[in-house]
Amino acid sequence: MMHERNSMTSGGKTRRILDLAQSNPAFRNKVIALGALGDQMTYPSMELFQRFVPLMLEIAAEVGLLDGIDQSAADELNEWFLDSANELAYLVCNRQRITPSRKFKKPIGNVFVSWTVKNPRDREATRGVKAALDWFNIDYFDYTEHQLDDEADMSQQITQQLKDAIAKSRFSVEIVSSEASRPWVQFERSLIAKNASIRRFLVCLESDKARFMRMSAELEARITRIDMSGGRFGTIQTESMEQWMRQAADTSYFATVDFSYHCYKLADVIRSLLSGQRKRHPIFSCLDAFRFSVLCQQLQQ
Repeated sequence: MMHERNSMTSGGKTRRILDLAQSNPAFRNKVIALGALGDQMTYPSMELFQRFVPLMLEIAAEVGLLDGIDQSAADELNEWFLDSANELAYLVCNRQRITPSRKFKKPIGNVFVSWTVKNPRDREATRGVKAALDWFNIDYFDYTEHQLDDEADMSQQITQQLKDAIAKSRFSVEIVSSEASRPWVQFERSLIAKNASIRRFLVCLESDKARFMRMSAELEARITRIDMSGGRFGTIQTESMEQWMRQAADTSYFATVDFSYHCYKLADVIRSLLSGQRKRHPIFSCLDAFRFSVLCQQLQQ
């Protein structure tokens, strides 16, 4: 039993937490609260750590992750929770898939969605983009949803999964924020860049990203940049770290009709390119976009 607990894979631990969160709203709220603390732990303090650890242990105990483990395994579990709290919160509160509009009965794809769970704005933006892809009945690959398989914990299998998904994708939607420099995100996007047939959509969540990102002329020809920042977000050089962190955690913009409409327009373009059909008349498009935006607002309530 001890060996089984100590050797449980990341996917196994995640699946155990998600299964309980699905049936236990109180437990689900604890996981979300742990993720909120994890967002703040980018620049950790002793006060944050003292709040994080008891909640982490409570969650681990409720799903039996503390049963029969030694100190070494406990240390590994602590590290896993510190690294995974953001991802767990995303997975347990991930909105249900939106039913495709009746106008798009036939599914079409494939689109690769690239982003990082470590930034709260990334997570909310990704939910909006995925909701719009669902509305247009566009198949997509979100790697975060595929990490629950225990077998996917091996690095070689992870690499092969990414290569296979990217190789068959005609489009990529890349959520670009201040977290884009994380090593695994860079690796993922290097694979995308090597696929000469893929067309890339860069969704910029910070107003200065569109300015600072530079690529070769060959890559630029395959890239469409979409600014979804609403002009609100940018790198803060003069304010305190506390103010920077408050802004980094501000996700209110991603609950607005304006943001939903941006997501709708992006998915509309991708659908028309995938199907080879012309975009619909602007009047019908606006009416449909309004229905989609209203549905997004209802799902957030």
